[in-house]
Amino acid sequence: MGGLLAGFFTHSYNGHYTPIAFGLELLQSAIFGPHEWIWLTRQALVFAVLGVALFRLMRATLPVPIAFAATVVFMAQPLMLEIASWPFMVMQLGYLIFFAVTASLLIEFARQPKATTLWWTVSCGYATMQVCGTGLATAFSLEGCLIGLYLAARSRGALTILRRHLVWAIGVLAVLTLIHGALMAHLPPNTPATVRVAPLVDFERFGGLLVDTLWAALRAMWGADAFPWPRVEAVTADAAYGFGVVAILVAVGFHLANRYRHDGTPDRLAQILVYSFSAGTLLFVVALMVMRGGSDDELLGFLIGSRYLILISAPTLVVFASLVMVVKWPAGLARAISAAVIVTSLSATFVFAYSVKPKVWPRQSISDDRVIAASTAYIETAVATHSPVEDVDMSPVGDGFPFDLKWYAPIIRKQIGLAPSVDLTWGTSTNPTMTRARNAVLDALR
Repeated sequence: MGGLLAGFFTHSYNGHYTPIAFGLELLQSAIFGPHEWIWLTRQALVFAVLGVALFRLMRATLPVPIAFAATVVFMAQPLMLEIASWPFMVMQLGYLIFFAVTASLLIEFARQPKATTLWWTVSCGYATMQVCGTGLATAFSLEGCLIGLYLAARSRGALTILRRHLVWAIGVLAVLTLIHGALMAHLPPNTPATVRVAPLVDFERFGGLLVDTLWAALRAMWGADAFPWPRVEAVTADAAYGFGVVAILVAVGFHLANRYRHDGTPDRLAQILVYSFSAGTLLFVVALMVMRGGSDDELLGFLIGSRYLILISAPTLVVFASLVMVVKWPAGLARAISAAVIVTSLSATFVFAYSVKPKVWPRQSISDDRVIAASTAYIETAVATHSPVEDVDMSPVGDGFPFDLKWYAPIIRKQIGLAPSVDLTWGTSTNPTMTRARNAVLDALR
C-alpha cells in the first residue's frame, strides 16, 4: 500500500497528476472492499453535492425556476447515469463540483469584493487540478479572469482596494499551475501518442473537436446512441465550424467587456467574469484533448465517452447561463418555461433509463455484487479442492478495460481472508465442481 501511495506522487498517469485523489481512492478501496452498495452510496452523496453546487451557480445567474430547470436537465441527463454508476468517475464529479463552486465564487467576488472570497476562488480553482487533469484548463481560465480583474481594479473603487491581493493571487495561482503542469507533463510514465501528427493537423483538430464535442454533448443530453456513430476521420473537415464558434465566443466576450466599460455595475462584472471563465475553460479543455494526440481512432473516445462529454457540457451550460444572467424574466414566463423543461427532461430520462439504456448499454445492468459473489465462490472452491483457477474475461464489468479475473485476485484474496502463504494456481481444471463455479461467474457477467 505504501509503495503504491508513494508512486502516485512520483508518477503522472495519462496526463493526470492527482496523487491525493488517487491515494484516497486506494484507501477507500482498502476500507470498503468490493461492496457495491457502499460505492453507490458514496457516488450518490457526491452526486448530491454536485447538484447543490450547480444549483447555487445557476441561482446566481438565473431566476430560481429557470435555475432549477437547468440543474435538473444537467443532473438528469443519460451521461450522468454512467458517471454516477462508475466509482472512479468520482474524479469527474469532483472536478465539476470545484468548477461550479469556483464560478459561483467569481460571481460573489464581483458583487461583493472581499479578500477572503478571492482566496477561496483561487483555492477551488487550483483544487480542480487535484482531482482531474482537466483542472489545468480551469486554472488557466481562472488566471485570465484574475488578470482581467487586476486591470479593472485600476479604475473601479471597490476593486482598487484589493489590487495587492489580486497581484498575489495571480502570482500564487500561476506558480502552482506551472508546477502542477510540469509534473503532469514530465513525470514518468509518459504516454506519448502512438501516432504523431503535423502542427497544422492539430490546429484543424482543435476546430473540429470543438464543434463536434459540443454537438455530441448536446445530443447526449437525452440519448447518446440514438444517432449515427461519429466519423472521426472527418473531424478535421469540421475545423471551419469550430473556429466559427471561437470567433463567436470572442466577439461576445468583447461585447460584454464593452458593456461593462460603459456600465460598470457589479452584475455586469459578474457576467463578464463567469462568461470568460466558462468559455475559457471550454476552449482549454478541447486544447488538452488535442494535446493528447494520437490516431483518428483515438479521437473517438472524446466524441462518445461520457467522462469527456460531461466536461464539455458543464462549461457550455454556464456560458449560456451567463449570457442571460442580467435579463429580466417575467415571473409567469419563467415558471412556464421551467415546468416544460423539467417535465420534458425527466420524462426523457425515465424513458432512457427504463427502455433505451438496457438496449444500448446492456453491460451496465450487470450487478457487481453478483459478479464478486460468484468470483469469490469460484476461488474459494479452488482453494477447497486444491484445483487450478481457469481465468475469466471480466471486461463486461470494466467496459473499456480488458481485465481478467487474475487482475481482481488480490481484492478477492482480501475479501475471503486468504493467507499470503496460500498460492493460487492459474490454469485449466477438469474438476466438475470447478466447472460449475466458473459457469456461475460467466452467468453473472451476462
